[in-house]
Amino acid sequence: ALINCVNVDVEIESKLNQVKDNNGKDHLKLGTPSYKYKIEKTTFDLKNLFNGNKELADTTLQFANENWQQLMDDLAPPAIKQIVKTVVKAINKFFASVTTQQIIKGYSP
Repeated sequence: ALINCVNVDVEIESKLNQVKDNNGKDHLKLGTPSYKYKIEKTTFDLKNLFNGNKELADTTLQFANENWQQLMDDLAPPAIKQIVKTVVKAINKFFASVTTQQIIKGYSP
């Protein structure tokens, strides 16, 4: 199965916190994010549905492509949530590897 989402826009908002590491150095860290997303369009390409019953498969595929928004209302939230979680984790990993002074010119605690 192939699900093709076109122009997915995810907006993440999070508080930026200041934390200290074990050596007392300042680092930035994203707090728990809120997010919203918009998907312009989705198309489905589903293969080998219903044990090769082409008529039933074609009807189902047509229904999915005509009603993509309703289907994505159920399918997208867990996927987007995982994407946001992964992005925030990657950003926080970066923030943990550099001090606030390295990121913000002229910063002094």
